[in-house]
Amino acid sequence: MQKAQQIAQGLDLLTARVENAARKLEAMTNSKQAIAKKIDAAQSWLADPNGGSEGEEHIRGIMAEARKIAELCEDPKERDDILRSLGEISALTAKLSDLRK
Repeated sequence: MQKAQQIAQGLDLLTARVENAARKLEAMTNSKQAIAKKIDAAQSWLADPNGGSEGEEHIRGIMAEARKIAELCEDPKERDDILRSLGEISALTAKLSDLRK
């Protein structure tokens, strides 16, 4: 009976881990799709000095999705690397936006 309980507990733990991984994968997939929808407009804005504010909004949206991905990272180094890059991108985007005004 004790072995059966241990097996049941192990299966419950494994099930919880698999469900958690599936939720994270779904969230990352959704973020990837959201980024893919915005990337062309963002790149066009970067390439066009006369581009309107829509491209900048797309860049900010991409950064929001990347932030979601960072929060899902289990490895603190990966999360910190993404967040550090986002900080740099945010600062550069703000500078570029100011230069365009």
